[in-house]
Amino acid sequence: MDISPLRTQQEKILIKEFISISKATLKGTVVIGAIQGVLGGLLFVFTGVPSPITWGVVMVVLSIIPVVGSWLVWIPVGVGMILSGSFVQGVVILLFGALIISSIDNILRPKLVGRDSQMHPLFVLFATLGGIISFGVIGFIIGPIIVALFLALLRMYEQEFAQQLKSYNKDQEMI
Repeated sequence: MDISPLRTQQEKILIKEFISISKATLKGTVVIGAIQGVLGGLLFVFTGVPSPITWGVVMVVLSIIPVVGSWLVWIPVGVGMILSGSFVQGVVILLFGALIISSIDNILRPKLVGRDSQMHPLFVLFATLGGIISFGVIGFIIGPIIVALFLALLRMYEQEFAQQLKSYNKDQEMI
């Protein structure tokens, strides 16, 4: 902070934004993982899969790891059920996993992270996708942090140059 060209107050705002978005992203990841694991465990209970609680816990852990995800459990279980003769249960697992469990991340992450970080859910979605594309697995954290810091810098710029911007915009209206 000593060598930063920003004022101390501006640095504090950036640090606050960084901490806020980091907490929101990590909290959202854990909550989504828990929801996916619970839904998977309940699905396994209703379809007669042995050890549904164990598989639900495994799904929670795998859901927290980006790219890996809970699909590493429900796809093999669904295929295994089909191959073992429980066709209907296997198809139910595969359909529920593909349509519900996999979609939860895309639906809830923007809402959870956006709410806690005061970022629009669409920004969070694009930041997460852009982060994953640009940085790989760790991008699900880095992307939203970069966007949040950019938005904080934009707000600081707007506050710092509010008078000049008003004057400039007024001059542009006269032209």
